[in-house]
Amino acid sequence: MSWLSIVKSVVEGCMPVLTKEEVRELGRSITAMLLWCSRPGAIEGVCTRFFSIVKELITVLHNSRVPWHGAEGEGVDASFLKRVSEIIREYYEALLTSISDSERNVYIEIVRSFEYKGKKYPRGYNTFIPLEDAVLLSSLGLVRVLRIPGLLEKIRL
Repeated sequence: MSWLSIVKSVVEGCMPVLTKEEVRELGRSITAMLLWCSRPGAIEGVCTRFFSIVKELITVLHNSRVPWHGAEGEGVDASFLKRVSEIIREYYEALLTSISDSERNVYIEIVRSFEYKGKKYPRGYNTFIPLEDAVLLSSLGLVRVLRIPGLLEKIRL
């Protein structure tokens, strides 16, 4: 599925399940467009619409994969479901806006020293780790996922 097909699906309000290669291509397209938008003379209206599409894409991805979104209610598990929903949204934001390598390892900054999977990570250290690990460690306040500069501020939900 091409970038254009994905955008068309988002605009129509439906979101197909994406393969790893489609996500890689989507990430490359978003990065390329961000670079274009950061140049002097970029057409502001085009960039504004692009940022709104990325924001909408994250929302559609999240809502299509989180069936209880918005229905957390006041049950005993309401705060837990809300937190899980926030972590899933963070996953999609990181998936599309983080600095990553070809294997979807994302660049992180260690906020608090910790040991994970037999490896020590000192505070202030930067490294690449798998996206899923980064999002979960971020939810605990141990790391900060580094984003493509300027993009997250434009699409923050």
